[in-house]
Amino acid sequence: SSETVYAHMNKTRNRELAHTESAHKKRIGTMIKKYGFKTFRKDHSKIELDLIEALSEFEFSSGYVGRNQIDLLCRKKKIAVEVQGDFWHANPKKYADDWINPVTKQTAKEIREKDERKRQFLELKGYAVLYVWENDYRKNRELVIENLRNDILKLSITP
Repeated sequence: SSETVYAHMNKTRNRELAHTESAHKKRIGTMIKKYGFKTFRKDHSKIELDLIEALSEFEFSSGYVGRNQIDLLCRKKKIAVEVQGDFWHANPKKYADDWINPVTKQTAKEIREKDERKRQFLELKGYAVLYVWENDYRKNRELVIENLRNDILKLSITP
């Protein structure tokens, strides 16, 4: 229908506008005002940005450890927090091992194996790795943040 075509055109136009240099500069300005720093990534999810703000006392930002991009990273305390999008990381509560991600063309099992290799690498480098599943966050944001904060505090006092 023409309504569907218009909606697609509008969505495409908004996507194009979102990737302009001026839009990028505006996002950086907003990040600096809101979070006090410029993140490394242009494409933080809303959940990641919310967690960076909610856990601001731990001074998380994004960054890299080796070639691995980390969603929330506290180098001082050697803590990495990974936000696992249900679709992109094939949440086992939603996707069977043989499910194929239509974008990456990987099976859920392959995606999970890649995530496990990343976890092992981070731990080898001395990082504690914490996970937040998108589904859990959307069900109970406050509980997820409280549990994260408690886990971070426990890790902070561990010798």
